[in-house]
Amino acid sequence: MGVNLCASDQSVLSSVAGGYSGSKYDKISALKELGFQFYDASKIKTLMVKRASLTMECKLFQEITFGDHIMFIGEAVNALHNPEKHSLIYHDGTYWSLQSLTKISREKRERIREVVEKYRN
Repeated sequence: MGVNLCASDQSVLSSVAGGYSGSKYDKISALKELGFQFYDASKIKTLMVKRASLTMECKLFQEITFGDHIMFIGEAVNALHNPEKHSLIYHDGTYWSLQSLTKISREKRERIREVVEKYRN
C-alpha cells in the first residue's frame, strides 16, 4: 500500500481523495485533469503522489477490523521525504499547516466538483 502525506499546496488532492468513493469515481483521472501528477512506486505496485511532503511504500502486514472500519498495518519498504514541502494537516473540517494557506475560491471548488463528476463510474 502507498502512504502519501499531502503537501500544504495539495489540499484539493486531499479533498478529492478523501471526499469521493473510489468505487463510484475514477479519482486518479479526475486528479490528473486537475493537474496532479503520479508516479509508479519502486518497491510495490501502486501509484504515488508527486511532490507530496512524504511518500511511503509499504507491504501489508496486518488488517484489523474495528466495527465498520479496517485498520491497515504495513511495513515501510521505501520512504521519501521532500524537505522543500510542508505537510498538510486536516482537523475538524479545516486544513491547516505550520504556515499560512490560501482558501480555495467557490468557483474553483465548483470546477473541482464538475471534473470529479465527469469520472463517476
